[in-house]
Amino acid sequence: MGNIHAILLAGGLGKRYGSAPKQFLKLDGESLLQRSTRRFREWGFLKQLVIVSHPDSISEVEEQLDTYLLGNDRIVMGGNTRHDSFLKGYDALHKQKEDLIFIHDVARPFFLYKELDDLVQATRVHGLASLALSCPDTILRNNSPQELISRENIYLIKTPQMAKVEIIESFLAFEKSSAIHFEPTDLSSWGLNWNKATQMVETGLWNLKVTKPGDLELAKSLLSSMQFLSSNS
Repeated sequence: MGNIHAILLAGGLGKRYGSAPKQFLKLDGESLLQRSTRRFREWGFLKQLVIVSHPDSISEVEEQLDTYLLGNDRIVMGGNTRHDSFLKGYDALHKQKEDLIFIHDVARPFFLYKELDDLVQATRVHGLASLALSCPDTILRNNSPQELISRENIYLIKTPQMAKVEIIESFLAFEKSSAIHFEPTDLSSWGLNWNKATQMVETGLWNLKVTKPGDLELAKSLLSSMQFLSSNS
């Protein structure tokens, strides 16, 4: 069936948040980085975990994860873009063609073990999968004139995401043979660029991303009010 690996993207500088790098912000006594690392490890099915860090934060990442990582895990320096950072993490994996790889932004502190299970099942069938939230709101494009957009089949893409190694290798081969440079914003946009659809795995409103001031307080509120977010769910 192949091994399962995870790449955790933790290279942000906190520019939008307006403080120290957000991966080091504390939630219930542990940083967002530590929380994601711990939960992936406690899930119990990973062969290898790779943390991608900004070069200036390597020593801090090493210190925070001293007791979290196993001998096969790695901390590597990221690139200039999210995609570059993913590729550096990908290169550090000891992987085979049949393996599966999670990609996760550590600024998203809440994912469930069942969601990881569901992503694995979906990826084994479809090759590419992502946690996603079906849009609950009215969508208005603020052009002139304004335009109402149907929310049917509209999804907000979250992480973790997952792909088969053989799918990623095909994307890399397409890139190598193409004269057009494309900078994907995530795994699903990368797949669409090469005509590969992503299977949606439904998540909930709890899957927020700590990006701007106020998000951490919201995360703390969710953690205290939703018991399943602090359990082994």
